[in-house]
Amino acid sequence: MQGSIRIFKFTIIWVVLAILLCACSSEKNNSSGSEVSSITIPDFEEVKEPQKGITEEDFAVNKSDLKSNEKSWETINEWFIDENGTEYLFDRKTGKLSGISKLYVENQPEQSINNVDQMAATADAIIARLAGANEYKWTHFYAEDIRTNYFYYARIEDGYKTTEGGFVSICNSGHVIHAEVVFVGLFDDVKVPPINEKELDNSFVIAANQQFGNIGTDYEILERVLDYKDGELFMRYEFEYTTEEGYGVREQIEVPV
Repeated sequence: MQGSIRIFKFTIIWVVLAILLCACSSEKNNSSGSEVSSITIPDFEEVKEPQKGITEEDFAVNKSDLKSNEKSWETINEWFIDENGTEYLFDRKTGKLSGISKLYVENQPEQSINNVDQMAATADAIIARLAGANEYKWTHFYAEDIRTNYFYYARIEDGYKTTEGGFVSICNSGHVIHAEVVFVGLFDDVKVPPINEKELDNSFVIAANQQFGNIGTDYEILERVLDYKDGELFMRYEFEYTTEEGYGVREQIEVPV
């Protein structure tokens, strides 16, 4: 093991992205279950369902025609806005278009007009336009209270999700209201070594006990995600545990691989 343990009390990537999508809604989200599948990438023009919200024309935006619309919180991408209120995101390093965000559409029907596979085809095509032909896998989540479908994408390395990926949100009406990719190409030149998960989990417990006090044995590892920064590879653990006072707590911590 090398490098220092890095501690995070908030999901720097996915929580911030979720805030961007759900700011217009109440905080309670209900999942209808998860489905993970290898994506197939049709040409954007070949998606049979008509695009609502984000359209083909949005990809032809000229950055010089936009006004800066940076957020008060730290964001991965750079934000701009046009005269119609559509927001465009650009990668801070490459300057490439990395996302489009439309105004939320109210009065959604109770049921989606398209099934999950149809919406996934739309999401796949949009992610392909933003990220290229990277092999990502998606997880579907349905937020019942705001009647919106989310497709979260992640690049997979050695069987683990990575911080490279993105997401697309599609309302029940068919409007595609947000699409974004982050850290595209981050793992292109990274060779992931064989991972001894049991050994790494032991390192996680030691680090978590040092940072948060004794998390005991009644903890749950919710997700392991590979991250790469400053030339070092980390495994990010998202986990839940119960404090001595009986409170359930969700935290994050990164352990060098």
